[in-house]
Amino acid sequence: MLFKQNTHTRCAHAVRRVLLALAGVFLLSQSAWSAVFTWSPSADAVAGYRLYYGTSSGNYTQSVSVGNVTQATVSNLTAGTTYYAAVTAYNSSSLESVKSNEVSFIASGGTTPPANVPPTVTLTSPTSGASFAAPATITLTASASDSDGTVSYVEFYSGTTRVVTVTTPPYTFNMSNVAAGTYSLTAKAYDNAGAVTTSAAVSVTVTTSTTANKAPTVSLTSPTNGATFVPPATITLTASASDSDGTISKVEFYNGSSLLATTTSSPYSVTFTGVPAGTYSITARAYDNAGAVTASAPSTVTVSTTAPSPTPTPTVNKAPTVSLTSPLNGAQLKAPATITLTASASDSDGTISKVEFYNGSSLLATDTASPYTVTFTGVPAGTYTVSARAYDNSGAATTSAAATVKVSP
Repeated sequence: MLFKQNTHTRCAHAVRRVLLALAGVFLLSQSAWSAVFTWSPSADAVAGYRLYYGTSSGNYTQSVSVGNVTQATVSNLTAGTTYYAAVTAYNSSSLESVKSNEVSFIASGGTTPPANVPPTVTLTSPTSGASFAAPATITLTASASDSDGTVSYVEFYSGTTRVVTVTTPPYTFNMSNVAAGTYSLTAKAYDNAGAVTTSAAVSVTVTTSTTANKAPTVSLTSPTNGATFVPPATITLTASASDSDGTISKVEFYNGSSLLATTTSSPYSVTFTGVPAGTYSITARAYDNAGAVTASAPSTVTVSTTAPSPTPTPTVNKAPTVSLTSPLNGAQLKAPATITLTASASDSDGTISKVEFYNGSSLLATDTASPYTVTFTGVPAGTYTVSARAYDNSGAATTSAAATVKVSP
């Protein structure tokens, strides 16, 4: 049971009080192949009313839920046939009263109207074989349509027990605090003529495991946020999805709240062609094998008849030039020597920020203003490999050719 017994008792009593207010006020007007039923509103609060009718007294083969209104129209009746009808009320917990007094009528008209086409319905969530940890919250979602009319409402069932009635799309409901067990879930769609279709059953398991299911991760890798296209555009939607404690059962792609496509295997990618001008907010939604779902961050893309301005090519900084003008390569001096290091440096697209002088890899001195020169005295005997390194205002550096100087004793 999805409801505790004391809750069921209180709700049932409330509905019976509503039914007493309905009894004896059931009215009827009639037109060709159809009938319009009206009744007085209840003084008590109700969630809605359900009309039952059929061709045998007390045996009603069809029903229609009309929400919290006091009128219902039944169409596609067979001319000359006697029909019987009664009404019930239901509360916000989907508990339903006993039926009201019965009325009967004969459908008028000369010919039989076209046969009504039943609606179609599919239970899209949860997926078959999904597993949840108790106490579970299971999202029930159904897709329903009617080719020759409208869908009046959708009922969700666990086995033969009605869980809830949803009268407007999207047809979805969160079934919470579900105990451990195996459940066979279905959806029933009713059209405006009272025809009903039941979806294929989906079996799910709720376990007593204390380890909570971890939701999957998903990111939209294509298109990138801010991307622009020219119509008719070709846009590829690609998502990356994973689940740390299970598997990915499917990935859905959305534009806003509208489902665009579903893919069940990696790589999770779909391509749309001929996309018209407009702005689109694209997301990906990943479902794991336990029914948990995660939505990606959105990417906003624009399809416009105005081609996007080309991205300007960035200017590449040019490195500076530098040459060591003193001492000359191969110069020979007597110790203790005086050696003057001088460099010439320039930058074609900026300025020189500094010049460094080196002996091998050892920094000797830094000069930040032209002329770039330093003098060393008392240099002892030895062989020295000197160079200059120039830096420009963007941080680029160039090293000069080296000069070898020998200082003899």
